[in-house]
Amino acid sequence: MSVNKLVLVSSGPEDLDFALKVCQRFRIQLAVPKSWHELLETLSESYSTYIFWALGDLELHDASHPFFIGAIEEALTGQVDPSRVFALTTKPIHHYQDMFEKFPTIKGRFQHNLIRNYPPGCEILYARLLEYCSAPEPSGLQKLFDPTTKIQRLALKNSSQKNSAVSALEKTLLKTGFDERIASRIAQATDELLMNAIFDASRDSSGVANRQMLDRRVHFAFGPQEPVEMEFGLNQEYFAICVTDHFGSLKKETLFKFLHQNYQDKDYQLRKYGPGAGLGLYGIVAGGLSLLISCKPGKRTDVAVFFPRVKSYREFRKSFQFTAFF
Repeated sequence: MSVNKLVLVSSGPEDLDFALKVCQRFRIQLAVPKSWHELLETLSESYSTYIFWALGDLELHDASHPFFIGAIEEALTGQVDPSRVFALTTKPIHHYQDMFEKFPTIKGRFQHNLIRNYPPGCEILYARLLEYCSAPEPSGLQKLFDPTTKIQRLALKNSSQKNSAVSALEKTLLKTGFDERIASRIAQATDELLMNAIFDASRDSSGVANRQMLDRRVHFAFGPQEPVEMEFGLNQEYFAICVTDHFGSLKKETLFKFLHQNYQDKDYQLRKYGPGAGLGLYGIVAGGLSLLISCKPGKRTDVAVFFPRVKSYREFRKSFQFTAFF
């Protein structure tokens, strides 16, 4: 039986140092192949291998390399579980349009994106993120925290509870010592997640969105099979808030389309803005926040946002940032 390992496809020393720390924390081996042949040989040893792949690394991603196309397609579609592939980038994924246009087969293959901010302690969260990949049905926050961390939970019964839930969360964060500006960002993100769960996720019996165009101020009760749940956890390194709906209507293809789109591009048509345009989740990522989404089609969707436990907004901007989709 093969031993789980993390394969690093990068020539950057900062990536190597980071990967080593994650491996030590997660207690798995690290492999750093020096050629495409060595990479394919390493990947063939186990389908359950994890990969940190440096997108935009010119030395490793020279399109003239004879093994480029075959290696990347085989690695991402044939030999590796796509839920275990992490793209390492210096900017969010939508900044790499040129690469995706040149090699359209790899667009959407990277389900996870780690931004190259490696502050001390970030390996704790990323090691837990790898563990999350291993779960049979990843959901909720518990696996992303130490088992002793208390996860607070709240079930909303109607749409009017959204504002009071967001307000109570912000007050709790301020009492805990969070910077006022960061607490405000957390509240804004939570409000966005709750609106998505309450209005955008809902489907009728035929699968048609039935609340998407409603006024966001309207009051209605949730049915017994459609509660909106909220949970949050806090430790010394980070805070996370997760919102769950029980429709499971968010499609990965749609989400990838939203997050790969550059909404600042002058060619983007303003007519696409509005309910369902993806601006909410896009704004969370573009604003420097970390986003994790787990969707079980027709059953439930968990959307979580992570914040570093820092003292100032300047530290926040330099801290970890990732997106992950399951």
